[in-house]
Amino acid sequence: MVGSMSSKIFIQIQRQFVLSTLFAATLFTSTAQALVMGALDTTTAYPEGNVILERPRDLSKNYRERRGPHGFIFGLGAERFYPTSYRSILEDAYFDDIVGSTRVNLYNVTIGYKYNFSAGSIGLMGNYAYGSIEGAVANVDRKVTISRVGIGVNYAMDALFDEPWIVPFIQGGVHQFSVSEADAAQSASATASMAMNYRAGLMFQLDWLENMFDDSARAQRLTSSGLQNTFIEIYFSEHLASSRAIDPADPSNEGDPNMYSTGEIGLGLKVEF
Repeated sequence: MVGSMSSKIFIQIQRQFVLSTLFAATLFTSTAQALVMGALDTTTAYPEGNVILERPRDLSKNYRERRGPHGFIFGLGAERFYPTSYRSILEDAYFDDIVGSTRVNLYNVTIGYKYNFSAGSIGLMGNYAYGSIEGAVANVDRKVTISRVGIGVNYAMDALFDEPWIVPFIQGGVHQFSVSEADAAQSASATASMAMNYRAGLMFQLDWLENMFDDSARAQRLTSSGLQNTFIEIYFSEHLASSRAIDPADPSNEGDPNMYSTGEIGLGLKVEF
Protein backbone atom coordinates (compact mmCIF):
# COMPACT_ATOMS: atom_id res chain seq x y z
CA MET A 1 0.00 0.00 0.00
CA VAL A 2 2.74 2.44 0.98
CA GLY A 3 4.84 1.44 -2.05
CA SER A 4 1.87 1.97 -4.38
CA MET A 5 1.15 5.39 -2.87
CA SER A 6 4.81 6.47 -3.14
CA SER A 7 4.87 5.35 -6.77
CA LYS A 8 1.73 7.38 -7.58
CA ILE A 9 3.22 10.45 -5.91
CA PHE A 10 6.47 9.93 -7.81
CA ILE A 11 4.63 9.65 -11.14
CA GLN A 12 2.57 12.79 -10.37
CA ILE A 13 5.73 14.74 -9.56
CA GLN A 14 7.32 13.51 -12.80
CA ARG A 15 4.31 14.67 -14.83
CA GLN A 16 4.28 18.08 -13.19
CA PHE A 17 8.01 18.47 -13.73
CA VAL A 18 7.77 17.51 -17.42
CA LEU A 19 4.92 19.98 -17.98
CA SER A 20 6.85 22.70 -16.16
CA THR A 21 9.95 21.92 -18.24
CA LEU A 22 8.02 22.15 -21.51
CA PHE A 23 6.44 25.43 -20.43
CA ALA A 24 9.83 26.81 -19.37
CA ALA A 25 11.41 25.71 -22.67
CA THR A 26 8.65 27.46 -24.67
CA LEU A 27 8.97 30.61 -22.58
CA PHE A 28 12.75 30.46 -22.85
CA THR A 29 12.85 30.19 -26.65
CA SER A 30 10.30 32.99 -27.01
CA THR A 31 12.28 35.24 -24.68
CA ALA A 32 15.58 34.39 -26.38
CA GLN A 33 14.10 35.17 -29.78
CA ALA A 34 12.73 38.50 -28.52
CA LEU A 35 16.07 39.47 -27.01
CA VAL A 36 18.04 38.52 -30.10
CA MET A 37 15.62 40.24 -32.44
CA GLY A 38 15.83 43.30 -30.24
CA ALA A 39 19.60 43.23 -30.56
CA LEU A 40 19.29 42.96 -34.36
CA ASP A 41 16.81 45.82 -34.59
CA THR A 42 18.73 48.85 -35.76
CA THR A 43 15.77 51.20 -36.24
CA THR A 44 16.18 54.71 -34.81
CA ALA A 45 12.79 56.10 -33.78
CA TYR A 46 11.89 59.80 -33.71
CA PRO A 47 8.77 61.61 -32.41
CA GLU A 48 5.58 61.14 -34.39
CA GLY A 49 5.50 63.11 -37.62
CA ASN A 50 9.24 62.94 -38.19
CA VAL A 51 11.18 60.70 -40.53
CA ILE A 52 12.29 57.27 -39.26
CA LEU A 53 15.78 56.27 -40.32
CA GLU A 54 17.15 52.72 -40.50
CA ARG A 55 20.83 51.93 -40.42
CA PRO A 56 21.70 49.11 -42.85
CA ARG A 57 22.10 45.69 -41.24
CA ASP A 58 25.26 43.87 -42.20
CA LEU A 59 24.19 40.24 -42.13
CA SER A 60 26.99 39.19 -44.44
CA LYS A 61 29.53 39.04 -41.62
CA ASN A 62 30.68 35.63 -40.45
CA TYR A 63 29.58 34.23 -37.10
CA ARG A 64 32.71 35.21 -35.20
CA GLU A 65 32.35 38.84 -36.28
CA ARG A 66 28.59 39.29 -36.05
CA ARG A 67 27.80 37.55 -32.76
CA GLY A 68 27.15 39.65 -29.70
CA PRO A 69 28.36 38.99 -26.15
CA HIS A 70 25.23 37.05 -25.15
CA GLY A 71 23.55 33.97 -26.58
CA PHE A 72 20.99 31.33 -25.68
CA ILE A 73 20.93 27.56 -26.20
CA PHE A 74 18.07 25.08 -26.51
CA GLY A 75 18.72 21.38 -27.07
CA LEU A 76 17.14 17.93 -27.24
CA GLY A 77 19.07 14.68 -27.01
CA ALA A 78 19.46 11.13 -25.78
CA GLU A 79 22.17 9.23 -23.96
CA ARG A 80 22.86 5.60 -23.07
CA PHE A 81 22.83 5.38 -19.27
CA TYR A 82 24.20 2.29 -17.51
CA PRO A 83 24.27 2.37 -13.65
CA THR A 84 26.23 -0.83 -13.05
CA SER A 85 26.40 -0.30 -9.25
CA TYR A 86 22.68 0.29 -8.80
CA ARG A 87 21.01 -2.07 -6.31
CA SER A 88 17.25 -2.61 -6.43
CA ILE A 89 15.18 -0.64 -3.90
CA LEU A 90 12.72 -3.56 -3.78
CA GLU A 91 15.02 -6.52 -3.16
CA ASP A 92 18.59 -7.78 -3.18
CA ALA A 93 19.31 -7.53 -6.89
CA TYR A 94 21.58 -5.36 -8.99
CA PHE A 95 20.83 -3.55 -12.23
CA ASP A 96 22.24 -6.37 -14.36
CA ASP A 97 20.04 -8.85 -12.46
CA ILE A 98 16.95 -6.84 -13.41
CA VAL A 99 17.53 -5.86 -17.03
CA GLY A 100 20.77 -7.58 -17.99
CA SER A 101 23.60 -5.59 -19.52
CA THR A 102 21.16 -3.23 -21.21
CA ARG A 103 21.57 0.54 -21.17
CA VAL A 104 18.70 2.92 -20.45
CA ASN A 105 17.86 5.52 -23.08
CA LEU A 106 17.64 8.82 -21.20
CA TYR A 107 15.94 11.52 -23.27
CA ASN A 108 16.93 15.03 -22.26
CA VAL A 109 16.11 18.69 -22.77
CA THR A 110 18.65 21.47 -22.19
CA ILE A 111 18.25 25.22 -21.90
CA GLY A 112 21.10 27.62 -21.23
CA TYR A 113 22.72 31.03 -21.43
CA LYS A 114 26.15 31.61 -22.99
CA TYR A 115 28.63 34.46 -22.76
CA ASN A 116 30.74 34.91 -25.89
CA PHE A 117 34.33 36.14 -25.91
CA SER A 118 37.36 35.96 -28.19
CA ALA A 119 38.48 32.49 -27.04
CA GLY A 120 35.04 30.86 -27.27
CA SER A 121 32.08 30.92 -24.90
CA ILE A 122 31.12 29.97 -21.36
CA GLY A 123 27.60 28.75 -20.74
CA LEU A 124 25.34 27.92 -17.82
CA MET A 125 23.20 24.92 -18.78
CA GLY A 126 20.19 23.40 -17.06
CA ASN A 127 18.87 20.00 -18.11
CA TYR A 128 16.21 17.39 -17.39
CA ALA A 129 16.35 13.75 -18.52
CA TYR A 130 13.87 10.88 -18.33
CA GLY A 131 13.84 7.22 -19.36
CA SER A 132 12.64 3.75 -18.43
CA ILE A 133 13.48 0.11 -19.09
CA GLU A 134 11.79 -3.21 -18.40
CA GLY A 135 13.25 -6.48 -17.26
CA ALA A 136 12.51 -9.42 -14.99
CA VAL A 137 13.59 -10.65 -11.54
CA ALA A 138 12.80 -14.29 -10.73
CA ASN A 139 10.48 -14.38 -13.79
CA VAL A 140 8.54 -11.35 -12.51
CA ASP A 141 8.31 -8.39 -14.90
CA ARG A 142 9.90 -5.25 -13.50
CA LYS A 143 9.93 -1.66 -14.78
CA VAL A 144 12.67 0.76 -13.76
CA THR A 145 12.08 4.48 -14.35
CA ILE A 146 14.89 7.02 -14.02
CA SER A 147 14.86 10.82 -14.10
CA ARG A 148 17.64 13.38 -13.67
CA VAL A 149 17.83 17.11 -13.08
CA GLY A 150 21.12 18.95 -13.36
CA ILE A 151 22.99 22.16 -13.95
CA GLY A 152 26.45 22.60 -15.44
CA VAL A 153 29.07 25.04 -16.69
CA ASN A 154 30.10 24.60 -20.31
CA TYR A 155 33.13 25.88 -22.22
CA ALA A 156 32.85 25.73 -26.01
CA MET A 157 35.62 26.58 -28.49
CA ASP A 158 33.18 28.12 -30.97
CA ALA A 159 35.51 30.92 -32.12
CA LEU A 160 38.21 28.71 -33.64
CA PHE A 161 36.98 29.46 -37.17
CA ASP A 162 35.00 32.23 -38.84
CA GLU A 163 32.06 29.84 -38.77
CA PRO A 164 31.67 27.16 -36.05
CA TRP A 165 31.98 24.18 -38.38
CA ILE A 166 33.34 21.99 -35.55
CA VAL A 167 33.13 23.00 -31.88
CA PRO A 168 34.97 21.02 -29.15
CA PHE A 169 33.44 21.48 -25.69
CA ILE A 170 33.80 20.37 -22.10
CA GLN A 171 31.27 20.58 -19.28
CA GLY A 172 31.14 19.90 -15.57
CA GLY A 173 28.18 20.08 -13.23
CA VAL A 174 25.98 18.59 -10.55
CA HIS A 175 22.95 16.37 -10.90
CA GLN A 176 20.31 14.53 -8.89
CA PHE A 177 18.72 11.22 -9.87
CA SER A 178 15.31 9.86 -8.95
CA VAL A 179 14.40 6.23 -9.56
CA SER A 180 11.30 4.09 -9.22
CA GLU A 181 10.68 0.36 -9.59
CA ALA A 182 7.36 -1.39 -10.06
CA ASP A 183 5.95 -4.80 -10.81
CA ALA A 184 2.48 -6.29 -10.48
CA ALA A 185 2.75 -6.73 -6.69
CA GLN A 186 4.87 -3.87 -5.40
CA SER A 187 6.51 -0.53 -6.15
CA ALA A 188 8.94 1.91 -4.55
CA SER A 189 10.84 5.09 -5.36
CA ALA A 190 13.91 6.91 -4.07
CA THR A 191 15.94 10.05 -4.75
CA ALA A 192 19.71 10.25 -4.54
CA SER A 193 21.69 13.19 -3.19
CA MET A 194 23.44 15.64 -5.48
CA ALA A 195 26.59 14.39 -7.21
CA MET A 196 29.12 15.51 -9.82
CA ASN A 197 29.24 14.77 -13.54
CA TYR A 198 31.30 15.76 -16.55
CA ARG A 199 31.14 15.47 -20.31
CA ALA A 200 33.27 16.25 -23.36
CA GLY A 201 32.36 16.20 -27.00
CA LEU A 202 32.06 17.84 -30.39
CA MET A 203 29.34 19.90 -32.04
CA PHE A 204 28.97 19.94 -35.83
CA GLN A 205 27.25 22.88 -37.50
CA LEU A 206 24.46 22.02 -39.95
CA ASP A 207 23.63 25.46 -41.38
CA TRP A 208 26.18 25.22 -44.18
CA LEU A 209 24.01 22.52 -45.78
CA GLU A 210 21.13 24.96 -46.14
CA ASN A 211 23.43 27.76 -47.28
CA MET A 212 24.68 25.55 -50.14
CA PHE A 213 21.22 25.67 -51.75
CA ASP A 214 20.07 29.11 -50.65
CA ASP A 215 22.50 32.02 -50.27
CA SER A 216 19.87 34.08 -48.46
CA ALA A 217 19.12 31.40 -45.83
CA ARG A 218 21.40 32.89 -43.17
CA ALA A 219 19.94 36.39 -43.51
CA GLN A 220 16.41 34.99 -43.37
CA ARG A 221 17.16 33.02 -40.19
CA LEU A 222 18.71 36.01 -38.46
CA THR A 223 15.95 38.44 -39.34
CA SER A 224 12.99 36.09 -38.79
CA SER A 225 13.98 34.30 -35.58
CA GLY A 226 17.48 35.36 -34.54
CA LEU A 227 18.70 31.78 -35.08
CA GLN A 228 22.51 31.80 -35.23
CA ASN A 229 23.42 28.11 -35.50
CA THR A 230 22.05 24.59 -35.55
CA PHE A 231 24.32 21.81 -34.29
CA ILE A 232 24.46 18.04 -34.03
CA GLU A 233 26.46 17.08 -30.94
CA ILE A 234 28.07 13.84 -29.85
CA TYR A 235 29.63 13.48 -26.41
CA PHE A 236 31.07 11.19 -23.77
CA SER A 237 29.86 11.61 -20.18
CA GLU A 238 30.26 10.14 -16.73
CA HIS A 239 28.02 10.44 -13.66
CA LEU A 240 29.61 9.99 -10.25
CA ALA A 241 27.80 8.47 -7.29
CA SER A 242 26.69 10.70 -4.42
CA SER A 243 28.69 10.72 -1.20
CA ARG A 244 25.84 8.82 0.51
CA ALA A 245 25.46 6.15 -2.18
CA ILE A 246 25.32 2.46 -1.29
CA ASP A 247 28.75 0.84 -1.55
CA PRO A 248 28.51 -2.00 -4.10
CA ALA A 249 31.20 -3.87 -2.13
CA ASP A 250 28.92 -3.87 0.94
CA PRO A 251 25.32 -4.35 -0.23
CA SER A 252 24.09 -4.73 3.35
CA ASN A 253 24.59 -1.05 4.13
CA GLU A 254 21.99 1.66 3.57
CA GLY A 255 22.15 4.88 1.60
CA ASP A 256 21.23 6.57 -1.66
CA PRO A 257 20.69 4.61 -4.87
CA ASN A 258 24.11 4.25 -6.47
CA MET A 259 23.72 5.87 -9.90
CA TYR A 260 27.38 5.77 -10.91
CA SER A 261 27.73 5.37 -14.65
CA THR A 262 30.66 5.68 -17.02
CA GLY A 263 31.24 5.34 -20.73
CA GLU A 264 27.99 7.01 -21.71
CA ILE A 265 27.62 8.15 -25.30
CA GLY A 266 25.12 10.89 -26.05
CA LEU A 267 23.71 12.42 -29.21
CA GLY A 268 21.73 15.63 -29.50
CA LEU A 269 20.46 18.57 -31.52
CA LYS A 270 21.16 22.13 -30.32
CA VAL A 271 20.11 25.52 -31.62
CA GLU A 272 21.76 28.82 -30.71
CA PHE A 273 20.04 32.20 -30.66
